[in-house]
Amino acid sequence: PPQLQLNRTICPPYHNTTNCAHSSNGQPANEGGPSRTRAFHPVSATQHRFGRNFEVLDSAGRSLFQASQDYQFCCPTYHVKITDNSQREVLTLQQQRACCISREIEVISLGGIFLGRIKLHLNAFVTHLSVISPENIVLLQVIGPGFQTNVFGNSSFEVKSPDEQHVVGMFRYENSQFILSFPLDLDVGVKALLLGGCMFLDTLLYGARARMMRQRRRN
Repeated sequence: PPQLQLNRTICPPYHNTTNCAHSSNGQPANEGGPSRTRAFHPVSATQHRFGRNFEVLDSAGRSLFQASQDYQFCCPTYHVKITDNSQREVLTLQQQRACCISREIEVISLGGIFLGRIKLHLNAFVTHLSVISPENIVLLQVIGPGFQTNVFGNSSFEVKSPDEQHVVGMFRYENSQFILSFPLDLDVGVKALLLGGCMFLDTLLYGARARMMRQRRRN
């Protein structure tokens, strides 16, 4: 099946213009070597922001999309812009709520077309995401290990049919990268939802790891 690889880098909190460069494998770029950069514009001292960058590759390692996730307090807590290689914005992932933690995101395509939602279900033992259509119909389920069991290691999350009887794809977290596989004939809108779900899951894992590290430091 087709695969997409999701690489990411993290830019620290910033108040001034900052360049965050990374190589195609998601590691910090060497000076003089190939790199991709994104300039963050200055913000006021009251707008505490930091960001993460993503690169989406196909199974041959070719770049398909770039994404930037921007955090800003007292704004929607999750906002990701996905652009193609021409720097045209093709997808937006966002939460509607501000100054609170929401358990679902919306996926919006070029022209403001609402493609659907990704919803996280609370479960202490497994990770469970639902891929939901604009008509509020569950299209797919993403099921995997709980955040408490395998936060730092490699893990796999199955993409299943709505009744959870058939596996139709996979999110694999390997070597700090996500690999997304899906059927070739899957609807393009559902593929976009899965890409959004993969990025949302990466953010959830990132938050779980950060909380666990803070807890370890306190102990």
